[in-house]
Amino acid sequence: MPEELSGAEIVAQVLANSGTGPVFMLHGAHIDPIYRSCIDRGIRIVSVRHEAAAGHAAEGYARASGGLGIALITAGPGVTNIVTSMANASLDRTPVLYLAGSAPDAEDETSALLSGIDQVALARQVTKWAHRIKRTDEISRLLAQASRIATTPPTGPIFVEIPGDVLAGVTEQRRATVPERIILSRQLPPQPGDIDTAIQLLSTAERPAIMAGGGICADGAASELQRFAQATSLPVFAQFDALGVIPSGDPLWVGTFWQLSQLPPPIQPDLVLALGVRFGWHAPGFRSEVAAGIIHVEVDPKEIGRPRPPCLAIVAGSEETLRALNDRTELAGQWPDRSAWIGQMRSAIRQSIEHASALPPGPHDGIHPCQVARTVSELAGPDAVIVGDGAFAKHWLDDVIACSRPGSYFTHGSLGAMGIGLGLAMGVRLADPGRPVLCVTGDGSVGFTIAEFDSMVRHDIPIVVVVMNNHSWGNPQLISSRWGGTYPTVGTALGGARYADVAVAFGGFGRTVTTQEELAPALRDAFASGLPSCIDVHVMLQGNPAPSMAALHLA
Repeated sequence: MPEELSGAEIVAQVLANSGTGPVFMLHGAHIDPIYRSCIDRGIRIVSVRHEAAAGHAAEGYARASGGLGIALITAGPGVTNIVTSMANASLDRTPVLYLAGSAPDAEDETSALLSGIDQVALARQVTKWAHRIKRTDEISRLLAQASRIATTPPTGPIFVEIPGDVLAGVTEQRRATVPERIILSRQLPPQPGDIDTAIQLLSTAERPAIMAGGGICADGAASELQRFAQATSLPVFAQFDALGVIPSGDPLWVGTFWQLSQLPPPIQPDLVLALGVRFGWHAPGFRSEVAAGIIHVEVDPKEIGRPRPPCLAIVAGSEETLRALNDRTELAGQWPDRSAWIGQMRSAIRQSIEHASALPPGPHDGIHPCQVARTVSELAGPDAVIVGDGAFAKHWLDDVIACSRPGSYFTHGSLGAMGIGLGLAMGVRLADPGRPVLCVTGDGSVGFTIAEFDSMVRHDIPIVVVVMNNHSWGNPQLISSRWGGTYPTVGTALGGARYADVAVAFGGFGRTVTTQEELAPALRDAFASGLPSCIDVHVMLQGNPAPSMAALHLA
């Protein structure tokens, strides 16, 4: 008699062949068969306290590993709880498989438990592809297709719903063959003529620069970028997710995209080679303030021309394009020395940070957040990965973090979702357990998923969390205060919650810090503990170094 497999067993087999890491999930009856089949196949299960954290952890794993993240979610409220993660992954082009259960087809229109919403229709608005599998013998084919869609440029999240009776159904193994290799190559080469044109434009511009977007890390193109920058002496700016593709100590490293947009116009670039860059929130100012021409290299043609028409559009991958550019750099002959101009830009950025981080006159209640960000960045060490969460906290971190290698900093994308930090950090840590992970968040953002300290303790995921605690939703309070008392600051105070005590209550390490002198020893003790840790740092309610609201509006 031919061997038979259940639908849940087929799901686990596909996940194993996809080369995925852990499955992040919150248990529910509708997905229990998948849970058990994954355990039988040795697939690691990381159970969390809220579906949002499962989604963000899958995002973190995908972003840090370059592979496919997996979130397993039960029907109904499980799906609605994870919509923010799906939207976040969609806007950030993060390849995540959101695998959901649903009521059996036989219970259709019977008001069954956890039913009543069209989950696929809901997910379709915030994913690259969403589908409901209706037959057990179609699971392997459609899940393999979903994995390919998620990981093929432009990458993105996909949602697959499998009803309970389809999971419980059985089929002959020969009718559910799982491909040995599911994930395809992401390479997309440029046209040779475009490479020659790009070289000509860059070599004749007065102040050309490179903008390294998130596509550089997604393509694994850091080494090719370093080779090209060194051969051409072109300065490099980076998107937050691409920090470290040029080490912060390299003479060609200048700053972030935000810092580029704030440079005085006379020293701004007049041409940028934008590699894997999505303009808008990721690269502010290019609609108006930054007058540079753009050579735009992007795998998604929909991203081309978003700030304004480029002088050259190359629909291709960053690594393939850089490799082709490196093969043709001799076309320009000797590239000029631009060290004096690079020095001017670096000096302007340094002065801007020093001005923003200066202590205001008078008594101070708490540590300046810039001091916290600097201490965290220095003590974390060159091998650490830092996750930034929360508008107030992460903006300070953005300006002072130093990264020596790619994949060292992860933070918000276009959706601007707060509260992603703890989940994101768990996924990042599991993607590379050899690298310490430190999450810097605000007292507002940490409250979204603070129960995940329990998940970290149960699954032995030692993350150090630094809470910048100003006892308020910092950014909203500062924005309200700009009205000069015309409007009250409503709903921005958060009181005196003791976040370190929460971590201790869940079995982790906790420490409250009220002075700058206490911070470094607390961080060392947290790392030495080997436990999930929370350092509750009392900081001043101080404005952040992000661009002005007017600049944000124009971007």
